[in-house]
Amino acid sequence: MAQPRQSDPDCHPAVASIYQTSHEQAQRVFDPEWQLTQVVAYCGREGLYLGDSIRDVGVDSTAPLSRRSGGQKLALLVAQSQVGHIVAVTLDRLWTRPADALGSVRRCRAREVTLHLLDVGGDPLALSGAEADLFVRIAAGLIHMQHVAHSAHVKAALTRKRGRQERWGTVPFGWQLDADGRPLIPNPAERALAQRARAMQRDGISVREIAATLAAEGVKTRRGSPMTRSTVHYLIQKRF
Repeated sequence: MAQPRQSDPDCHPAVASIYQTSHEQAQRVFDPEWQLTQVVAYCGREGLYLGDSIRDVGVDSTAPLSRRSGGQKLALLVAQSQVGHIVAVTLDRLWTRPADALGSVRRCRAREVTLHLLDVGGDPLALSGAEADLFVRIAAGLIHMQHVAHSAHVKAALTRKRGRQERWGTVPFGWQLDADGRPLIPNPAERALAQRARAMQRDGISVREIAATLAAEGVKTRRGSPMTRSTVHYLIQKRF
């Protein structure tokens, strides 16, 4: 397993930025050790002194760099001029949001930190100064477009599943899986409970009183917790 060397107090070392989302972790892609191996090999070829590797592993893909523990550490190193180079396998190993990317690049530019991306169209790229700002402006926009396109594909897939009455994520209230586990079919008991709650409200019974009545009868949610006002409100609003 490749490991970074200890930093040299007489120079501004390179730092490896390692990033893997929780989804990527589950899919076993962008393995952190693989990323580090690529960075170590690159630094060896380019004569860069690799002082540390900063990792954000198993994190939410929507979390900006400033909210990741590793990202905060990296920002501190830049602010304190303790790093001369930041090395990442790809641009999205550093940032997932355009604004986040631009702000970070400007701070790196102010501290004369060079950014190294190991795969830009199949080739490594080192960026510093104004060229880094320009490149990230363009590349960050492409990242945003990719995220929008991915979101649209996910929504379209969910719409198709709903149209076929197939499961998408958690089985929604009022539905249950068929015997083969694929199509969704109505759940008579849950639908009857929703109808009863609506009927009680039409009779002038408050949401609080409905919740108290159902709780006293031992009616519980799917998770086994007693009925509350918010649960009853959800039942009343639910339409099938």
